[in-house]
Amino acid sequence: MKTISMDVLTAAISSDPATREHMNRVRGYAVSLALVLGVRNHSLLEAIDEAALLHDIGKVAIPSHILNKPDRLTTAEFEEMKRHVDVGADMLAQFSLHAAVAPIVRAHHENWDGTGYLRGLQRRTIPLGARIVSVVDCFDALTSDRPYRARIPREEALQIVRSRQGTMYDPAVVDAFVRVYDMETES
Repeated sequence: MKTISMDVLTAAISSDPATREHMNRVRGYAVSLALVLGVRNHSLLEAIDEAALLHDIGKVAIPSHILNKPDRLTTAEFEEMKRHVDVGADMLAQFSLHAAVAPIVRAHHENWDGTGYLRGLQRRTIPLGARIVSVVDCFDALTSDRPYRARIPREEALQIVRSRQGTMYDPAVVDAFVRVYDMETES
């Protein structure tokens, strides 16, 4: 098994400042959320930390015209985009990262109700780390400028996350995220 540093993997996918900032925000939110959810296992916390940072590493295999498209993806383009979860998980499985990292990356677009991709996992069959990353990834994406839309206000993004509770997202993870968000805004 090969070893490679997190810095090398991070550099591979963070050539632009917006991507690097997204990765670091998702990482910070995910670890905070895991702690609020009561995760105390050091190995699992490290896996969530690494998976949150590298959740989109598979996008290196997605053509830039799809990644940077300024409007809605076609069905074919979306199918191509979905591949990033398996590509990323397969890449990470080759390195001596925590064994739990690849499954988190592979499942971070699965939905609580089974409608996500790629495998249609649902509820607790989705690794906890993936359930955490999916919520924080969504929130950060909504509150960041994207090629296809401008950022939305944080309160509006929080309402969108809440509206997806029990369908896309684990209700307990959303409740904990709201607590983290409330603590953050009180500071």
